[in-house]
Amino acid sequence: MSERDLFSSRVPSLENTNPFMAKAQERRATDPDFLNLIETNPTQAGLIFESVPSLPMSPTYDPDPRGLASARKAVAEYYGPHVDPDDIVLTASTSEAYSFLFKLLGDSEDEVLVPSPSYPLFEHLTMLEGLVPKTYALGYTGRRWTLDFDTLQGPRSKRSRALVVVHPNNPTGSYLNTHEIERLGGLTGELPLIVDEVFFDYPEPELPFTPVRIADHHRESLVFSLGGLSKLCSLPQAKLAWIRVSGPDEPKRAALERLAFIADAYLSVSTAIQDAAPLLLENRFSIQRRIRERISRNAACLKDAIRSTSSLIERAREGGWYAVLELPPGWSDEAFALALLEEGVLVHPGYFYDFEEENLIVTSLLTPETGWEKGIKTVAACAGRNA
Repeated sequence: MSERDLFSSRVPSLENTNPFMAKAQERRATDPDFLNLIETNPTQAGLIFESVPSLPMSPTYDPDPRGLASARKAVAEYYGPHVDPDDIVLTASTSEAYSFLFKLLGDSEDEVLVPSPSYPLFEHLTMLEGLVPKTYALGYTGRRWTLDFDTLQGPRSKRSRALVVVHPNNPTGSYLNTHEIERLGGLTGELPLIVDEVFFDYPEPELPFTPVRIADHHRESLVFSLGGLSKLCSLPQAKLAWIRVSGPDEPKRAALERLAFIADAYLSVSTAIQDAAPLLLENRFSIQRRIRERISRNAACLKDAIRSTSSLIERAREGGWYAVLELPPGWSDEAFALALLEEGVLVHPGYFYDFEEENLIVTSLLTPETGWEKGIKTVAACAGRNA
């Protein structure tokens, strides 16, 4: 039996690694001075956090498919007194949350509307559930990224089952403002919304508007809001995330019942981490302060490097951990990223995130500061050579 006959065509081999990233991994393994300017893992970013509390193993196991009541109560309190713990379903990760929701909302070959540019994981997650991603666009006005409502209408069809919104988007760092949320509600009708809010707590300090949660302003249809400890508490190793379900009473009740059935088939969330969730969420403020300080210092360093050359432009960013840089004429994203790789510096070419423009690169403001300063100066110098 051939591989083609033995394995699902939906699951590619890891051998199909992007050639650029394969070259980056090879350079990283052989260059002790290699600078990774796309580091987004807080546990690898040189940040000092308080020790994670020990997680004692409970002597009993009495799982609730939706998650332990104490953990769901802590998550509900994070949102505020208006959120009922019974409207929370715990998962091991936001990726698993997407998987549960795609199982809930779609059948094979149904469609999910996803933003572009955005994180490339959506293609994989929809494919693994047998669904088809259809993209709508975010456009750049020169001042901010906005949802392109014309392209949102285009990909909708009778097979559309959900609309994914990343709030703020990754990597553009753009929130939907209140006007966009209201207009979105008028266009989507009864189409359920999946709102990824993992970076919601990291707005830019001088943002001219206050970000609002879509679930609190879009009440006409089901909204599934995703969050988790990975970004909220900088604990990707904790493996705890959640789905907040909101909307009209009857469809919300039915969605929660069916999500409990799906979750009961996996019971993937550790009891120990659920027991620790109230304390971890309570301690998030000091962790987030250090993250914001790192982002602020690196953003200031980036502005200084850009001022030293007329060759780079930083696209407007409203939140999150990423910075999108526009290259001077004469450079493509991949050619520039390859040139930097030869100098031992890693950035992501924009095509990783499905940017339509071919002159954008992506960096992470979470990068350790010493490496960031040296690396971003190399980026500016490289851009200036072809300006």
